[in-house]
Amino acid sequence: MKYLVAILSLVFITNLSMAEVPCTDAGNGLKKIESKKGKGILFFEGTWNEAIIKAKKEKKLIFLDTYTTWCGPCKRMEKSTFTDKDLGAYFNKHFINVKLDIENNSDGNRLANKFNITAIPTLFFLDHNEEIVTETAGFLDAETLLSIGKDAQKK
Repeated sequence: MKYLVAILSLVFITNLSMAEVPCTDAGNGLKKIESKKGKGILFFEGTWNEAIIKAKKEKKLIFLDTYTTWCGPCKRMEKSTFTDKDLGAYFNKHFINVKLDIENNSDGNRLANKFNITAIPTLFFLDHNEEIVTETAGFLDAETLLSIGKDAQKK
């Protein structure tokens, strides 16, 4: 009986935590993050090398969100910025969107060292050669990130 109560409690807690930012598999290696605001940014779920290949093939820049699991501003952006409908519409059309944990992902760690990341989150717009087009650090609202993304697209 104790085990049943423990399991039910775990299921209940898991469901509560997932209710904050529902995610659904959108197919093609993408994860769709949704909220009450509507569809947001679709993040590529393949490997970093696959994202590079996709960016080159589709002639798109890569939008890279570097984060850590303990980063408060990163969590705020995931809940409020990346779920914005207008931001998602633009970024999903013009970029290959990638999130990399710089502590728990080997590619994230390598890029953190390569780009000398000193603040989290750091957001990059990169070409398929890992060359920085634009970068910014810290929490951004959807409107500001959209403006930066449109500027990066022009370069």
